[in-house]
Amino acid sequence: MRVLLSGVFNPAFEALPEYLAAALRRLGHEVTLFDHRAFLIPGRLRAALPHLDRLDRAALNVRFVSATRRLRPRIALINQGTVLTRPTLEAARTLGVRCVNWFSDYPAEFDAGMRIAILSGDSQAVVHDVAAQVTGEGPGAAAVRAMRYRATRLAKIAA
Repeated sequence: MRVLLSGVFNPAFEALPEYLAAALRRLGHEVTLFDHRAFLIPGRLRAALPHLDRLDRAALNVRFVSATRRLRPRIALINQGTVLTRPTLEAARTLGVRCVNWFSDYPAEFDAGMRIAILSGDSQAVVHDVAAQVTGEGPGAAAVRAMRYRATRLAKIAA
């Protein structure tokens, strides 16, 4: 199966996207990588000039859609992809690509990811794994329960 794996890739530090790519390849899948943080304009400049940030994000989303058109993957597996917009994911879906935005830990942008998923319709699923077990009833435990509830609710909507 052709898979477009979108994530943040850092040649100096292997992380989940690299591990996912290796595992999928071992299973016999054809995996193409897309770095959804490969901006053309440096971050400090984008932070200082919001119009450049919007332009760079738009260009990145165009590159993602171009990759889906060129590769025709069966699935786009996106790791923590809040940079990709709802219209971008909708464009991929119109090409027949199943989009999965996987939040493997609790990022600051989790709620933004949930909004993207809910607004993008029923064929995108957001999966949330909690990397560490939370013990006790501190604020972390309440946040984990809330995240699990949201993920479960979204999975039912997407089904």
